Amino acid sequence: MRKRNTVVLSEPERAWLHTLIGQGTGPARALTHARILLKANQGEAGPGWTDQAIAEALEVHPATVARVRQHYASPGWTLRCTPSHSSASTAASSTGSRRRAWSR
Repeated sequence: MRKRNTVVLSEPERAWLHTLIGQGTGPARALTHARILLKANQGEAGPGWTDQAIAEALEVHPATVARVRQHYASPGWTLRCTPSHSSASTAASSTGSRRRAWSR
């Protein structure tokens, strides 16, 4: 079965992903996505694993692997090292405003 979203990483992309993983600091999601991309790489230096094999090895759902592949295949992909929105800061600011409202 042919994969719809093929991952072919360039050498600089591979090096950056290896560096990101090697540092070991960063959000778990970003590190997991980096590992998925490295395992899914169909290029010369990539192992080209199947979604199911990647999911079992990294203990994620196969849908996660498919979603990361799809994200990579989309134009202008980036591996986010920070979340696009921070629920913690939003919760803190709304909690603070509620506290101010109750103290009046």
